[in-house]
Amino acid sequence: MTGGGVSCDEGVVIIVADAAGPRLEEKDVFNRFHVRAGSAEEALSALGEDGRAAEEADHVWVRVDAVRGWAGGDAAWEEGFSKMIGFAAKHGWVDEAGTHVKAHVQAD
Repeated sequence: MTGGGVSCDEGVVIIVADAAGPRLEEKDVFNRFHVRAGSAEEALSALGEDGRAAEEADHVWVRVDAVRGWAGGDAAWEEGFSKMIGFAAKHGWVDEAGTHVKAHVQAD
């Protein structure tokens, strides 16, 4: 993903942030990670405590453990997600504490 955010070679995790709250779509693929919302402000509102503002206006930080909870994934899912987080960390897309991953916000 250009401008910061996760991009590797294994699939897509999309968080839909809307009035119903955050949920994952295409959770079993991991090469792009983004939040689908009208704006970063809308994404942050839907993510609540699981999100925080990023320096860039079109990105947000998403709590890694929240993504795990929304996925309800098995061991194979966890392995793929952990690889994605490792890739993101190498590119500076995971915060220093390792608790949040940066996501691009894409308009819905």
